[in-house]
Amino acid sequence: MAELEKAIGYHQEQLLLCPNYHSARPQALNSLGMELRELFDHTGKMENLDEAIGYHREQLQLCPRGHPAHLLALNNLGNALQTRYDHTGEMTDLENAIRYHKEQIEICPTNHPNLSATLSSLGNALKTHYNHTGHMTNLERSIEYHRKQLALCADGHTGRAIPLHTLGDGLHERFKQTGKMADLEEAIMLYTELLQLRPIGHPGRLAALNNIGSALYTRFQTKRDIDDLNECICHYREGLTLRDIDHPEQGVTLNNLGVALSSRFEQSRDNADLEECISCHRAATAHSSSPPSSRLGSSTNWIREARAHSASSLIAAYSSALTLLDQSILLSSNIQDRYTRLCYSRVDTKHIAIDAAAHAITIGELQTPLDDLGLVDKELADRFRTLSVTIEKSTLSYGPEEPESFERDDAVARYRERAEAWDKTVEEIRLLEGFESFLRETPFTTLKKAAAAGPVIFVNISQFRSDAIIVMEAGEPLSISLPEAVLPAIERLSQKLNETITDLPEVQVGNRILTGILRDIWNMIVKPIVHHLENTLRIPRNSRIWWIPTSIAWSLPLRASGPFTPGERNMPDRYTSSYAPSLSSLLRARTGYQVTNDSSGPRMLLVAQRAAEGEMQQLVSVDREVSLIQQLPTRISVVEGIGCTREAVLAGLKETCWAHFACHGKQHATEPFKPQFSLRGGDALLTLLDIIQNGLPYAELALLSACHSAEGDKANPDEIIHLAAGVLFAGFRSVAGTMWAMADEDRPVIAEAFYKYMFRNGPGAVDCRDAAAKALAMGVKELRRRKVPFDRWINFVHYGI
Repeated sequence: MAELEKAIGYHQEQLLLCPNYHSARPQALNSLGMELRELFDHTGKMENLDEAIGYHREQLQLCPRGHPAHLLALNNLGNALQTRYDHTGEMTDLENAIRYHKEQIEICPTNHPNLSATLSSLGNALKTHYNHTGHMTNLERSIEYHRKQLALCADGHTGRAIPLHTLGDGLHERFKQTGKMADLEEAIMLYTELLQLRPIGHPGRLAALNNIGSALYTRFQTKRDIDDLNECICHYREGLTLRDIDHPEQGVTLNNLGVALSSRFEQSRDNADLEECISCHRAATAHSSSPPSSRLGSSTNWIREARAHSASSLIAAYSSALTLLDQSILLSSNIQDRYTRLCYSRVDTKHIAIDAAAHAITIGELQTPLDDLGLVDKELADRFRTLSVTIEKSTLSYGPEEPESFERDDAVARYRERAEAWDKTVEEIRLLEGFESFLRETPFTTLKKAAAAGPVIFVNISQFRSDAIIVMEAGEPLSISLPEAVLPAIERLSQKLNETITDLPEVQVGNRILTGILRDIWNMIVKPIVHHLENTLRIPRNSRIWWIPTSIAWSLPLRASGPFTPGERNMPDRYTSSYAPSLSSLLRARTGYQVTNDSSGPRMLLVAQRAAEGEMQQLVSVDREVSLIQQLPTRISVVEGIGCTREAVLAGLKETCWAHFACHGKQHATEPFKPQFSLRGGDALLTLLDIIQNGLPYAELALLSACHSAEGDKANPDEIIHLAAGVLFAGFRSVAGTMWAMADEDRPVIAEAFYKYMFRNGPGAVDCRDAAAKALAMGVKELRRRKVPFDRWINFVHYGI
């Protein structure tokens, strides 16, 4: 490292002595770029790679087409951009790399010594683009270029192993998409030749064994020839003998062997295969030298096998998967990427937490973020993220690209060095106050403090079983079986509710349908819970309770359910319901709250917009709503009309304690972090992501008098991504919103009843901890008194304290 840094210093000095258009400047730029890329390989610091790319760009500018170094400059920039894509996932980098590699091939003579490497780079980049987009055209072109490369590397050519590997990979993948058997047979033939070129003792033999093992397993799945499966298992077992078990490549081998043994167990019913299969997946999950995403995939395989065969290790598999899920999510530097990684990963993780809870309840073992760290110690947070991303994106290839063993061993050493640095960084983080449980489960003794003001009720709907768990500040959690709340029935109920709300029938018909839905929710889920609240826990009537539903249960108005029978009370008449995304979010909302003692009342921001530009529907009642709020005995800043811009609202939110939004709200169908308030002028939309990233130092209470402000992501119901939960996450402690479109005439009714209750004791004695939920209940009560249709009053929901 010291020698490399010294060389970089020398070439930086050389560059200063070579002004623009100096004949030696391109070579100096080339040397600096290559050395900084090597430094990046050692440190994983993106600034090194970014600087290298800058030098390579300038090198290309100084070496246009026709310049002797033009090909070299194209190659350097293309390879550097592809490396950056590997670490950031930025598609623009990959597409530019493909463009530069294509230009190389267009002008590269057929006898040029670098043509083979260029064909390889372009083929690899196109395959990567296919992996990201699924566009078959890119896969076809990748195969075409790798086939051309193989033609340049005849038998005995020292570089033949590379196209044998890459062409085999392309053909194997094309078979998976098209089912064309000739592609798979050719891939196996290429892998067989590759294995012959990698005798025992060769550093590339492990990768070659994994390649042919994988292709043989694919052929077994198609032809069900047990000989293919047995040969595949032999190759994987040999692979495990070639390297130390903690070698980074062994995690993949362990997982592959586990999958193959599972298939053989299905054929043979030999318990030895099953036991070895689960052991392999468990070892691959615990393989600390493998990236978290790879280990997460192994953990889901472990879960599948352990559950299918009632293995005692299932609870450990779930625990490992949840820990690895946390680590994988933290690799992303922004919220949207974390959500995408969570929901659209190749590893299906959507129901892990729900199913884990169901299993823990079954066996009676109910056990009880990086953004926050950045506020306390930014350097430590940045170091953790850099190390995590570097480990995750490490290009320890499973192909033969490193023909010299010392090069591969050097890469392995760097990988282990980074893994050790990651472990030390995590321990350093855990020394900080408030981060003792970083990447660990938060102790239940801490979490249950969230129930300080009333019981918190989890509703867990799983494919295996459904239960409620009531958490109290004192005592142990109470588990309640919900045998009637089977997942298919709850899904049908949710669909029926959505269809009814989306296409509302005549009022009496709609009320009758919704009454039936609310009665079913009561019987399937809420009635057994209320029985225990009233009779086991003796929770007094009209007390506060909090709901934390999971999965599809988020879409159901539990708070509004009831028997709807004369003489019996429904939920709104029994308890005051609130919601929370999690115990930790509720605990965070409680922590550090101080009652406003200012006699002039809390500072309030009123965002009012009758209709945004281009929208047809006018919110006629907004004027009445604004008039009522302006009469409140507190300090109010109004943002409305042409001045209702994104910038003005974000600036106001930074200074306010309370916020009231009276405008259109929208849920984004495909991007859950883009639910938005419609404003006017300039950037006419304020998104959830804008609010979360804005910073809200004084935030307490938000009333979202807007449509769909508490409607979640229908495509991923496990994830609570909507305006109300996002505003709570951003820093507000108490939030009221709506689950679907609200009636315009209900705005002033809710606002008047809500703030009348909030200011019942005067502006200097406002306490959000209890008042906000009850204030919303008063508004709902007034709507019920006016006998509005059911869909209008069950719409409103409260989050937080």
